[in-house]
Amino acid sequence: MKKWVIALIIGLVVLLICCGVGLFVFYKFFDKATATRSAYDSVQEGESRSDAENAMGSSGLPSDQTKNPPSGTECRMWINRDTAKEGFELCYTDGRVSTKTTFAVN
Repeated sequence: MKKWVIALIIGLVVLLICCGVGLFVFYKFFDKATATRSAYDSVQEGESRSDAENAMGSSGLPSDQTKNPPSGTECRMWINRDTAKEGFELCYTDGRVSTKTTFAVN
């Protein structure tokens, strides 16, 4: 077998492995960063953070949608999995959902 054929086969195998790793990383990010509208609607203010994150399906991503949140408040965001034109934000204070907001995604 010629050397260039072996090099081509090795190159294709490496390319396939890289594509597989890239798809896996993208899927994990997508899964963590998205939620459905029905999941968001099921979360209630005052609910525990763990129950809210279980309903949303993940812990979301850090959010900067709320400008100057009160001290001790942490906000997380998700993109609507169904439309990608709407985002959801949950803010937590003392381990409980303190605010729920939606925002437009540009």
